[in-house]
Amino acid sequence: VGAGQNSDCIPKAANYDAFFAAARTPSLLVVLQDTGHFSVLNDQSGLLSSVCSSGSANGQAVRDATAEMLLHWGDACVSWQSEAESGLVAQLQEICVGHGLRNLVQSKLQG
Repeated sequence: VGAGQNSDCIPKAANYDAFFAAARTPSLLVVLQDTGHFSVLNDQSGLLSSVCSSGSANGQAVRDATAEMLLHWGDACVSWQSEAESGLVAQLQEICVGHGLRNLVQSKLQG
């Protein structure tokens, strides 16, 4: 799960696009456009907030959706099926919308 608002904190050469490009297949990338790099943390201290944008997405919604998406990804990896058979991308999009995270930028499977 990539944070769309992470450019203030993570150099482009080391962001989620670079990580995804180097990942083995199968791999999945979901980018939440209005999410900050530390939005998945329960406690965003003043120091963290001063370094990186937290984005405008609701932090609890980001954490809940991320946890659900990771569970679905784990299930898909245990019994791997093609994306068309498993409907994984559609499931992840439904999770984002269900948590009010309508800013799903991209989700793609390699291999």
